[in-house]
Amino acid sequence: MFKEYILITGYSHIQSGTTSAEQYGGYIVVSLEVERNSGVIINVDCSLTTELARDYIKRLLIGKNLLDFVSIEKVLKQNYFGVARKPVTYALRNCKEKFLDIMEKNE
Repeated sequence: MFKEYILITGYSHIQSGTTSAEQYGGYIVVSLEVERNSGVIINVDCSLTTELARDYIKRLLIGKNLLDFVSIEKVLKQNYFGVARKPVTYALRNCKEKFLDIMEKNE
């Protein structure tokens, strides 16, 4: 039985010497709860070190659509200036690719 929402995870290497790299073994992980039929992001969690950074990423991404990845990249580039911006963006791109694979398999 398919559920209305799915959980997708993506990861990326992060620059060594950062707290996140030390804490999470050199990776940033992003978990997304996504509407199965539309790609709209319902909930977000990630392995950034501080609660503020995790919450900020969450607020930037909720309501965005994985199928409109340009707008996701744009909102991150314009608003998130943490050292993990590129790894977070790559992890999200990984989530988008997984979502497209899921959509293709469910056709």
